[in-house]
Amino acid sequence: MRPRQFQVELSPTAIADLVEIHVFISRSAPLTADRLLAKLHQRARSLSILPYRGTHAHDLSPKDRSVRQLTVSGYRMVYVVAADRVLILHFTHVARSPRKRK
Repeated sequence: MRPRQFQVELSPTAIADLVEIHVFISRSAPLTADRLLAKLHQRARSLSILPYRGTHAHDLSPKDRSVRQLTVSGYRMVYVVAADRVLILHFTHVARSPRKRK
């Protein structure tokens, strides 16, 4: 029996975050930027099989337990699981202030 597959999508904000992260890091370390981007993409895709493994992002959405997070190489990936879909909301460095969900 195959495990249930979720569709993983990146929001426009998440895509812009990835571009910004890559541009910033590639100024001093292009290869490191490429590797980090690949790792972030891989970890996002892996949510298609285990979407609930991240923890509840209580600081962003105290009441909504569907808002979850994973930390990947010093970056926080925030996402929502709904039905058969995972939507990546954004990526931020762990040292930055989180974005509140409206």
